[in-house]
Amino acid sequence: MNSNVTFSELCEQTFAEISGHSRAVIVFFALMVPVAALGEWAQPSNSAGFDIGFMIDDELAAQGLSAVLAVVAAAIMSTVLTFYLYAAMVRRTHAPGFHRFWPWLGIYILSWLGIALGFIALIVPGLILLTRWSAVLPIVIEGRVPAMDAYGESWRAVRGNSLTVFAVGFVLLVGLLVISGIIGALAIASAGAMTIAVPLISGMIDALGTIVFVAFSVAIYRLMAANTEDVAQVFS
Repeated sequence: MNSNVTFSELCEQTFAEISGHSRAVIVFFALMVPVAALGEWAQPSNSAGFDIGFMIDDELAAQGLSAVLAVVAAAIMSTVLTFYLYAAMVRRTHAPGFHRFWPWLGIYILSWLGIALGFIALIVPGLILLTRWSAVLPIVIEGRVPAMDAYGESWRAVRGNSLTVFAVGFVLLVGLLVISGIIGALAIASAGAMTIAVPLISGMIDALGTIVFVAFSVAIYRLMAANTEDVAQVFS
């Protein structure tokens, strides 16, 4: 499938993926919030907000080995849970299994390295890769092509819809940033920046952001890249 997809169609499919897989989303959210909160607690900041991943820097290292190990453990668990959500949505089941985890993990790491290098070189190449590779992880989970071929599959699938994908992704990101900013400000104002409430609220915001963007990626795959006959055979 590689037809022209409208802005509204992609938005509707994104939220349809969330509502249509509510059980997997609830399981992910329930597990991801404490995991993300652990990472936030071990790596404290002055605000609660939406961010991507956990960082190990000099400030964290100065807090000791236990803080570093907590962040590493949170990052590993977060990655496993993210795969679970991808697989659950792609396979339309709350118990998808993990037999495609290692190919997915390899492509996950390579994709972010490639996108990061694109942003370091020039912002535009990074944005292009981020857009054209947006379906690569669901394609890897589908398993119809070798893992490395998923890049080409995603590139071809998104061709002709790049502006739509970028526009929807931008709107979703802005919406999440606004929501997280409001919630974070209210949390700090009401509970104080150093209470346990802030890591928990930040974990909730991080989990929500992951749910939205995993659903967005799967929606792109579903509308632009999925071979419905092959998918039915693979997961029957």
